[in-house]
Amino acid sequence: MDICGSMIRCFFAFDIPGFVVDRLIGLRKEITAHGFKIKRVAPDNIHITVRFLGELSPDEARSACDAARESVKTACPMTLAVRGVGVFPDPARPRVLWAGLSGDIRSLVDFHRVLEDNLCSAGFEREQRRFRAHVTLGRMKKGAVDPGKLARVMERYVDFQTGSFCIDRLVMYKSQLNASGPVYTRLAAFDFSSEP
Repeated sequence: MDICGSMIRCFFAFDIPGFVVDRLIGLRKEITAHGFKIKRVAPDNIHITVRFLGELSPDEARSACDAARESVKTACPMTLAVRGVGVFPDPARPRVLWAGLSGDIRSLVDFHRVLEDNLCSAGFEREQRRFRAHVTLGRMKKGAVDPGKLARVMERYVDFQTGSFCIDRLVMYKSQLNASGPVYTRLAAFDFSSEP
């Protein structure tokens, strides 16, 4: 990992295979075809966020990588699938359109806890929000979407699901915010070390 210079905005994520991203883009197109103004996440940016780190100095980024390296030592590959759709923070105030996950969710939550503990040991503040495994599909401005209409449309996709896929690598990304949307650059990858 080549990190030098000024502060960088970073996060840890799991990549999603192309066949799943393609299904998610199709799902989002079906939902937005009903006239909703949703700022779409670019296909290359669709992932499972594990931990947002914020603005880090090069030394802090290296410490976060050390915590990740320690976390994957005991991690086993996980089998996940995308299942269902929802919104954050709640249906009455939709701001984020997301797809849920199924499969080895317990393992995913356990991995997040181990990573969080290792980050705290490295001097990072503990994340205050409860970890909710999901894939962000788009964002909505306050008041831009009729919550009732969106809820009725999303009911059609409550049983949406993709084929399963394996998660066996954690990635640290740098996020650069631009007028056209964020650009994510891979800084480091950490392969899981354990066998199931």
